[in-house]
Amino acid sequence: MIRKSKKEIQKYYQINNVASTYDNRRFVGLGGEYINSTEITTTLNATKKHLSVNSPKVLDLGAGRGRLSIPLKKAGYNVYCLDSSESMLSYLTKEFPRDHVFIQSVFDKFPSAIKYDGITSLRFFDHFDETDQIKILTNGVKSLKNGGKFFLSGLSSQSLEYLVSFLFPYGRYNYYLPMTSYSKIFKKAGLKIRAYESAFFIPRGVFLHTNNLPGLQKFLIKIDTFITRVFPVLGAMKIFVLEK
Repeated sequence: MIRKSKKEIQKYYQINNVASTYDNRRFVGLGGEYINSTEITTTLNATKKHLSVNSPKVLDLGAGRGRLSIPLKKAGYNVYCLDSSESMLSYLTKEFPRDHVFIQSVFDKFPSAIKYDGITSLRFFDHFDETDQIKILTNGVKSLKNGGKFFLSGLSSQSLEYLVSFLFPYGRYNYYLPMTSYSKIFKKAGLKIRAYESAFFIPRGVFLHTNNLPGLQKFLIKIDTFITRVFPVLGAMKIFVLEK
């Protein structure tokens, strides 16, 4: 399998029509809606559980069009957004003050002297290998208050989705790592794992490829939510709650 390079992925998200059609292409039908809502809800619930909404400042890395940033804002957080894609972030200037939107690479020094209570990231870190994930986290920790929380999603290689990832685009664009690797990455960045949430026992690609079978999809969704709730270790997506 030939995985897309970091530069190829970054270049892809700079394309204007990618930003304008992003949601419509990725989250179509009942299966797409389930994937989208589950990814957002799982991350949002973990944030609410471990970070008060009493006006703390939260920085959303890889914010894109605001898939997580906007729900965080609606939940009561004081949200700042960072992404290297100007075309993606152009959609957020209507939702956030301009001084809350940063167009830059996550590898560069963050442009604000603000210390954040929390840093979030949804489906962003899995585009990078272990070395780059450490660099991003180490960079981000500098802007995090002592005792602040880092919420990020990662993909587990100890999952059914990883075993069949070569069948779907996820395998070309994403890195799946074992829990031992995540623990080492977080430790090197000066972060401790406090908890994690889990989602998707059934590979997400299955939901997208069964959109013409709504009855089957509803059954699969029930199975998926049950198994990931009872056996969270089997979920492909992990939402880690980390503390500085």
